[in-house]
Amino acid sequence: MISNENKSSRFKRLATRRVNNAVNILRIIGNLSNTNNYSFEESDINAIFRAIDEELKLTKSRFALVLKRRKKIKI
Repeated sequence: MISNENKSSRFKRLATRRVNNAVNILRIIGNLSNTNNYSFEESDINAIFRAIDEELKLTKSRFALVLKRRKKIKI
């Protein structure tokens, strides 16, 4: 961490890197759809996207909770 970096700057720096990493990983997961290299069932795909959807839902709810708490504090 940069010593004189404020919370907002640190958030933006880390969020940019982490979101880009997540997008790249999703693209790599998409490569599994190449039937020349892989064989899979619909149930396999459903399991992959169920896991991704659940984790995304949990992550979004964490941010929503913080925003909800913030709204209650406004004076």
